[in-house]
Amino acid sequence: MRPRIQIGSSRPQAEHVDAVQNAWKNKNLSLFVGAGLSIPYGVPGWSDLITALLLNEADSRFKAFYPHYQYALASWLTDTVGFGPTSLARVVKYNLEHHNATNISFPQAIKNVLYANYQPKPDQGTSLKAVAHLIARSEAQGGRLRQIVTFNFDDLLEQRLQELNLKCRSVIGPIANKDGYIDIVHPHGVIPQYAEIPEQEIVFSEDEYHQITIQPFHWALTQLASTLSNSTVLCIGLSMTDPNLKRLIDACPRQADSPYHYIVKRDYNISHIDLEEAVWAVQNSADREGKRRGDLRVRKNHWELEAAIRSILKQAHRYDRRLFKDMECRIIWLNTYDDIPQLLDYISKDTDEG
Repeated sequence: MRPRIQIGSSRPQAEHVDAVQNAWKNKNLSLFVGAGLSIPYGVPGWSDLITALLLNEADSRFKAFYPHYQYALASWLTDTVGFGPTSLARVVKYNLEHHNATNISFPQAIKNVLYANYQPKPDQGTSLKAVAHLIARSEAQGGRLRQIVTFNFDDLLEQRLQELNLKCRSVIGPIANKDGYIDIVHPHGVIPQYAEIPEQEIVFSEDEYHQITIQPFHWALTQLASTLSNSTVLCIGLSMTDPNLKRLIDACPRQADSPYHYIVKRDYNISHIDLEEAVWAVQNSADREGKRRGDLRVRKNHWELEAAIRSILKQAHRYDRRLFKDMECRIIWLNTYDDIPQLLDYISKDTDEG
């Protein structure tokens, strides 16, 4: 049994947490953060952002429904017709650029959706605030974080840093030398909540990702490749389903003496209530498929499906571990994302005095 440590309610492998802590101590830790940090504030994730932009173009019959019905209908469309988020993003962008009766710019359309349901959480210890406090500790100790990259359009991280009286800036082009500011790199662009939207290259749809890929000296590609090649990267709030990020990690192979990169993920645990819902969802799906096939054999027992679902989730854990191991990455498993603040505290705790 590999040694584990207690982080809140979680027991991740001590080896992985210690490796990230050593990178922090050696001033060689970089952060990649994603939508998981902003979602608790009402900011939509990638798929929901695309869905919301799509809903803005819908006809009056569609808009007459409450928002949760709109999203359910949009999800049904995606599942039934096979329109994935990547394809829909390209369609949304095309429509806004070529068939836009309101003449709203594409960045402004994103902004209108991005912060439409923003909910400040001043009294809650969110993962976003924990990252901001980690950055503050880094600055107080001479800059232990080598690079900070966010794949989000929002500037909520910058806002949390400003609340801590730290000078920071959003980087959307070739990085200049540091001059007392904390650089937050936005390789896909930034849409500030309160400031004017800057002139920039917004990376939103697959064609824009492709353009970056074929430009070997594109500033964002160069910066990300350098960060992956020369530091230990800790990924927080990233689903790691983005094929472009995976492609970039594969394009920066780890050398024998190079550090691994680490991904914070919630383990595939399931509560009793969620398990009940999963059983009924699987059973109903099996009933529909059985009718389609003309196979009307007796239903499986409830407990058998529960056992099968638990087994499948354990298998998903193994698949994830093997997938990222093949990418030269390691996973720090947490029972809940609520343990992220304690994880970051642990990583930096031994240097608080120095």
